[in-house]
Amino acid sequence: NVVIRVSARDVRGDALFIAGDFNQWQPVPMQREGGAWTIRLPLPQGAYNYAFRSERGEWFVPSSIAGRRDDGMGGQVALLVVM
Repeated sequence: NVVIRVSARDVRGDALFIAGDFNQWQPVPMQREGGAWTIRLPLPQGAYNYAFRSERGEWFVPSSIAGRRDDGMGGQVALLVVM
């Protein structure tokens, strides 16, 4: 399993979702664990683009996420490499 964590300071609201190449960009909820939002994903080896969605439907990638880059459409995606 791959664990993805986002500091709660980087997220506004009471819910956070994640989506990416690994799930055909269908947002799934993350769990609040103390001061972070967390999800455990069973991902095979590979490279994956992903982003987060707020409870208001806004897509974003916090600047604190490593691998953040322009998505070519005016937004941001992050790159996750699973080895």
